[in-house]
Amino acid sequence: MIWNKLLPYILYPTTWCLILLFVIVILAWRLDQTLLRNLALSGFALLWITASPWFANWLWGGLENAHDIYHADDMEKADAIILLGGGVQLPKPPRVYADLNAAADRVLQAALLYKAGTAERILVSGGQVFPQPGLGSEADYQKLILLQLGIPEEAIVLEPDSRNTAQNAEFTLALAKSLGYSRLILVTSAYHMPRSKFLFDFQARRLSSAEWAPEITAFPTDIRVTEQHGPVLLGLIPDAGSLAMTQEAIREYIGYWFYRLRFR
Repeated sequence: MIWNKLLPYILYPTTWCLILLFVIVILAWRLDQTLLRNLALSGFALLWITASPWFANWLWGGLENAHDIYHADDMEKADAIILLGGGVQLPKPPRVYADLNAAADRVLQAALLYKAGTAERILVSGGQVFPQPGLGSEADYQKLILLQLGIPEEAIVLEPDSRNTAQNAEFTLALAKSLGYSRLILVTSAYHMPRSKFLFDFQARRLSSAEWAPEITAFPTDIRVTEQHGPVLLGLIPDAGSLAMTQEAIREYIGYWFYRLRFR
C-alpha cells in the first residue's frame, strides 16, 4: 500500500533536483572541491527540508494555531460578519464563471455563521489586486456565491475597493463605523488570520471613539494542517506541494512582521 504512495515521488521534479544535488555533492567530495561540495550540500539540505511535508506543516501550523477554531453555532451574537476576499478566481477568459479556489471555505463559513443567526449582515471585502477592465471585484463574485448559498441579497453589504489586507481592514471598518456595527466577526483562512486580525485591531484602535468602540472576534477557516496518522516516512519525502506551502507560509510571515513593524 505504501509503495503505491511512494511511486509518484520518483517522477517528481523535486526528487530529481535532490538527486542531482546529491550527485554533485559526491563528485565534489571525490574531487576534493570543498567550496563546491559545501554549496551543493547546503542547497541539498535546504531543498530537502523546505520541501518536506513535516516542515511545511510545522511552519504553516504556526500561523493556523495563532487563534482558536470555533463552530458557527458556538459564536456569540454580532452586528456583522466580515468576509475577506480571496476565495474566488476572477472569471478571466476562458473561465465563464468565477472559480472557487483553495480559500473558498471562508465564503461557506460566513454563510454558515449567518444561517446560525450569528449576525444579520455580511460585509464582503475585496476589490481587484490589479485592475482588470470588464471584471467585477472579488466582493462582487463572492456575493454571487453567497446568494447561491441562500443568503438574502439585503443581508450582503459590499466593500469592493480594497486591494490588499491592510485596505481590507481600513475600508471595511470605516464602512462598519458608518453603519453603526461594532460587534464584528472576522472570517478568513486560518493561516491568513494573524496578519488580518492584527491589521483590523490596528484600524479599530485608530477609528474608535466614544460613540464607536469595535470588538472584533477572529473566526479562522480553511484549516490545512490536521492530525497526521499516516506513515512517518511520507512526511520526510519532499514534494512540490510542500515546497509551495512553505513558500506561501514564509510570504505570510513576512507580511505579518512587515505590518507589525510598520504599525507598532
